[in-house]
Amino acid sequence: MNERNGCNPSTGSFREVVNCSVDRIYDSCYDKDCLEDLPVCFTNNGQNIIDNSISVKFKRCEIVNVIVNVEPIPYNNGFFAVDITFFFHCWFECFTCMGDRGHCVEGLAIYNKKVILYGSEGDSMIFTSQYSGDCDDCTTFSTNMPKATVETVQPIALSARLLDICDFPRNLPRFGANIPAPIAEQFDGPFNVCEPRRVVLATIGLFSIVSISRKVSLVIPACGFGVPLKECIGSEEDPCELFYKIQFPTDQFFPPRMGDNNAVAGPGCSCNR
Repeated sequence: MNERNGCNPSTGSFREVVNCSVDRIYDSCYDKDCLEDLPVCFTNNGQNIIDNSISVKFKRCEIVNVIVNVEPIPYNNGFFAVDITFFFHCWFECFTCMGDRGHCVEGLAIYNKKVILYGSEGDSMIFTSQYSGDCDDCTTFSTNMPKATVETVQPIALSARLLDICDFPRNLPRFGANIPAPIAEQFDGPFNVCEPRRVVLATIGLFSIVSISRKVSLVIPACGFGVPLKECIGSEEDPCELFYKIQFPTDQFFPPRMGDNNAVAGPGCSCNR
């Protein structure tokens, strides 16, 4: 780090000591979950294709939302249960007969997990002033519960299998009433299939990091404010000049082989959104 205004962190030379309010992480964990045989819910139109399919291919999936709740654990002060619900938007290629070109069908899979983390103790009440468009000085209130954060990358579509409903080993969950409206609106049609004839079970690979934190005040050494050191570059250049500055995408024409340093495996799906 360059020395600026007499401040050099490498030698312990700081301009001032400041009091900052930050989120301090008290506990965290990571998971590599193989979510095997998650039942997939389809809309009426999608389920009609599934009921008439003889096979399915799992093309890809994305996380569309994660709902996180934190609850204290009785008789175990300082520890909290973090309840996490993942919503997966899944794409399948379905075949209704031999030689069929396939039909793209979208579905929704839901997975719930719970982890136990240490979040320390605190009984204070927090009141903050926050400006809003419909009031000059709005006061918000919250209890001093810790905050849970879930970090994840896009999941991996591992496999899927098609079963007759009679061969399904357990009762098929009724998703329709439990799907939040913003998620259901991303699909074409309602989730109110009453008696499906076939069910799709999807296996998904999921990587996640869960952390629990509290807002605390810390005294830290500082070199001053982080003033930007360069000007913003506008977009008034000639479009062709900007285009000629872009590096030729060689890897797009000659994909790297497995084992090359820049080889990256990515999802390939013929089902377009």
